[in-house]
Amino acid sequence: MNKLFSSQRARKNWINAGIIALVIAIVIMLNAIVTVLGDKFNWHLDMTDEQIYTISDALKETLKGANMDVDVEVIFTCAEDYARNNFSNLSSGDALAYVHSTATQIAKEYKNVHISYHDNAREPEFFKNKFTEIERFLGSIENPVIIARRTYDKEGNVTYGTHFKVYAARSFYGFSSKDSSLYAYNGEKVFASAILSLTLDEMPAVYFTTGHSERLYNAGADDSKAPVELINLFYYCGFKVEELNLSLVKDENSDGVINASDIPSDARMIVINEPEFDFSASEISILDDYMLNKGSIMIFASPDNRDDNSRLLSFLETRCGVTTNTEDKVTDAGSNLATDKFSFRGEISSNNAANMYLSYLSNATSARPFFTNSTSVSINEKYMSDDGTYEGDSYIFTLPLFQTANSGKYNGVSGNHYVMSVSSILKGKNDNEAFSYLVYCPSSGFASDEALQNQAYPNEDIILSLVHSMTSAQTTVELDYKAFANYDLDITENQAKTATVILSVVLPLCVVAVGAVLLIRRKHR
Repeated sequence: MNKLFSSQRARKNWINAGIIALVIAIVIMLNAIVTVLGDKFNWHLDMTDEQIYTISDALKETLKGANMDVDVEVIFTCAEDYARNNFSNLSSGDALAYVHSTATQIAKEYKNVHISYHDNAREPEFFKNKFTEIERFLGSIENPVIIARRTYDKEGNVTYGTHFKVYAARSFYGFSSKDSSLYAYNGEKVFASAILSLTLDEMPAVYFTTGHSERLYNAGADDSKAPVELINLFYYCGFKVEELNLSLVKDENSDGVINASDIPSDARMIVINEPEFDFSASEISILDDYMLNKGSIMIFASPDNRDDNSRLLSFLETRCGVTTNTEDKVTDAGSNLATDKFSFRGEISSNNAANMYLSYLSNATSARPFFTNSTSVSINEKYMSDDGTYEGDSYIFTLPLFQTANSGKYNGVSGNHYVMSVSSILKGKNDNEAFSYLVYCPSSGFASDEALQNQAYPNEDIILSLVHSMTSAQTTVELDYKAFANYDLDITENQAKTATVILSVVLPLCVVAVGAVLLIRRKHR
């Protein structure tokens, strides 16, 4: 009887042990399934202070102004797994995981927003066919993301035309203007701006000024004055190109003052391309108001015409601290590119300038563009300080972007001479920071067809990067940055996965093993 009782008890113990083991196994299996599905469908509890992984009500409110009947596609130029899990190099702004999280949530919220993955390295034909003119440029961007407006041909195939935006991963983050350090995530603002811009019926425009004998694309019979490559470059970036005679701007608001508000609403940038004659005081006033309140300006100027552009040059000095030197032209025997001694290759002036304005180029610090027929510029030190210069409601910072090599010579003096500057205008210091920019290059050759067509020179990529950086937020939206409390990762991605395996699998197995040992010991007690 005792033997039978003992046998029944042992059997019961083993049954109990089996049930416990089965329950633990089921828990492990369910945990693994939930982990896999959670990763796939973005089932995460957002525990960040700024709700970085959760799209805000403010974003949803902003997108009420979009025409969501228009199809928008977010194209990650990499594999899905990489976009979903790439947290590496976060402090340099190259991480895609936060960007991907925002994109998937927006796509879940709005049925007309789609996400696709096309690895730039493995599917080059896709980009050659769909994004022909910028395909080569994509290769130089760090983790590019394309946000495009979908259109359809007669057969129903998806096309994109030129209505799209290209962003480096870095564009979705906020960086300090003092030291270029990462401090916030700005993905909501970038996505909202892009979607609003792409769903508008009218395309954004770049306006070339006229009335000062500028070098224009439709310059009649004088084909030598047609900067075809520069105009095409703006088309490739998704803009339409128009003319603007500032002297003919009308008082559209009937307020008795002609200013930036009277410039067409679709104007995202004004380009002044080698004017031979000066701007009037009223035109300068309009340009000034436009830069401070509305959009960006890009100026290419020939030193041969500097004496005839005194008001324009005075505007650059007064507003941006940039003085155009007038005594001589720059030469550089150490990097002379032609029999013409005034042709040379420049170099980046500082890594800080490259990080801030050429973030689309993975090799920005080694870029050596072509310059010819150039003078040099000087920059007022107070504009280069950490605090910039306060002007009305704006703060203006100016940095030299390119300079000559040390062998460069200007006015008989050898050394590094600045040959391109970039000014950023911060429109009020608040949480909703808005910037406009002014690029100034006193060289008639930098944006020439010769320079932009020659694949040996990075001039085209540099202008593309500048245009994208300057117009990345083409439609102004009032959305806050999401500040990082601490973005430093103490463990690598592989270490994090190892820890997950240990917590979800190894520890439960240890519990099973300990339970089995206890049962055996009780049996033989």
